[in-house]
Amino acid sequence: MAEFGGKGNVQMFISEIIQQIKETGLEFSKENFLWFFPSIAEYSTLMEEAGFKVTFAYHFDIPTQLDGENGLKNWIHMFANHLFKGIPEDTKNEIITKVEKNLKERLYKDGNWIADYKRIRVVGIKE
Repeated sequence: MAEFGGKGNVQMFISEIIQQIKETGLEFSKENFLWFFPSIAEYSTLMEEAGFKVTFAYHFDIPTQLDGENGLKNWIHMFANHLFKGIPEDTKNEIITKVEKNLKERLYKDGNWIADYKRIRVVGIKE
């Protein structure tokens, strides 16, 4: 059994970060995108190719609260720093500020940020 980020995981965060990098006049390098957020079909196929029989797969939303005003900024520093590889720190901070501003209306509720997590839970049996 495994559970991990699935297709569309933190898509609002990622899309806005990449958009702001580009709007700053920088090129976003796909090499900086280190995540793999597959669909159930993609991951089931990989499991089957590795000799597993997939007996259960579930893709679900799990909106997750990021505590406080700095929740999004803290999340970016902890999990998404690789998206900013090669970008000077002051430019990175400006981009993060723009990301917060653009997402606040949709993802900031009652003093906390809400991450748009999408998860896959899968069970497989080795054949």
